[in-house]
Amino acid sequence: MSAARNECSAMVERTLVAWQDAGAPDITEVRLHITQEAHTYWIEGHPKLRWHHHLL
Repeated sequence: MSAARNECSAMVERTLVAWQDAGAPDITEVRLHITQEAHTYWIEGHPKLRWHHHLL
């Protein structure tokens, strides 16, 4: 397996564990902030459940 694929798998696993540790919140718990530069998604009170997507 390539290093990039290993890192991706590890990231998915870390996110799954963080989601389970947060009590497996459903989609209604997701918060979203949109700007022209990026979209940010998060679960309030759980810093490991935060994603920042830069737009091109």
